[in-house]
Amino acid sequence: MRAVDFRASEETEGAFYITGDDGYWRDKALGEFRALVPDYARDLDLKSIYPFRNPDELEEAVTSFSPFGGKVVVLAGGYGQSGKGDSESRSAVAGWSRILEESGTDTVLVVYDSKLPAQIAKRMTEIDCSRLDAQTLKGYITELVRPRKIDYRALNMLAEYTNRDMARIANEIAKLEAYCAGGAEITAEAVDALVADTADNAAYEFSGALADRNRAKATELLGRFIAEGVPYTMLLSLLTNQYRRLLHCSLSPKASDAELAEALGIKEYAARRSRETARKYTQSALKKILTLLVNAEYSFKSGEMSDETAFRTAVAEITAM
Repeated sequence: MRAVDFRASEETEGAFYITGDDGYWRDKALGEFRALVPDYARDLDLKSIYPFRNPDELEEAVTSFSPFGGKVVVLAGGYGQSGKGDSESRSAVAGWSRILEESGTDTVLVVYDSKLPAQIAKRMTEIDCSRLDAQTLKGYITELVRPRKIDYRALNMLAEYTNRDMARIANEIAKLEAYCAGGAEITAEAVDALVADTADNAAYEFSGALADRNRAKATELLGRFIAEGVPYTMLLSLLTNQYRRLLHCSLSPKASDAELAEALGIKEYAARRSRETARKYTQSALKKILTLLVNAEYSFKSGEMSDETAFRTAVAEITAM
């Protein structure tokens, strides 16, 4: 089930496997499991084990009984993080099977931040803590800010700027609610003023790494983009727009960052960061790079090469300059 739909109070026993990469939903699910144990019983009935290498390390916890007649909740994390290896071995599968069979009816076992054997994971209730799709996320945010309202454009911008990272969205909402005093509606203007665009930040970091000839940093950032599923077409578009901005910053006669930001229709901090990176290039180099990126876009749009090849070729040429 999705974490957004999960209610620990409705799941009174069994084994659960928390998956997904959004820390907000993971922490929310773990918090609900902790809440199953009353405060007076937590020293004995709430057991936290992190990390552990062998499922046998959980045996004592999952076979214990509550002296208060309530639930024993076992939160166990950090298993098998180095990959498959021993975590998929026959002995590991046998160990996990024994743990699941030995767990009492009044025991709730919750495994998180772990890599379980596939056949064991199938026997547990999965709580998917992946980032929500855009539509579900917007509905959740709308409920989260009630009775305050948030306009539709603000919803779209908040989801886009944060790359649907709910942990970051929660932090940004706290800022927005303080900014929109007196229960006022959260507007697109407020989001634009307070919430930094993750995509822009990524473009600044990537272009900065290329300008510094820092191949290790550029490779790390590229790996992060790919892991997050950012399409190569979007990466190329972001990079093209960023270098176009760098060229404008280099050529602009505007004296202050504020004046430049107004002229380009961007935030002042964006103008400042762009200027800092632009200074690392000559104007002729920026013109050459922008031409290179525009040609790369044309190459994949015309079918001469794939979007991945066009992007990687352009980055390799920029790095070699």
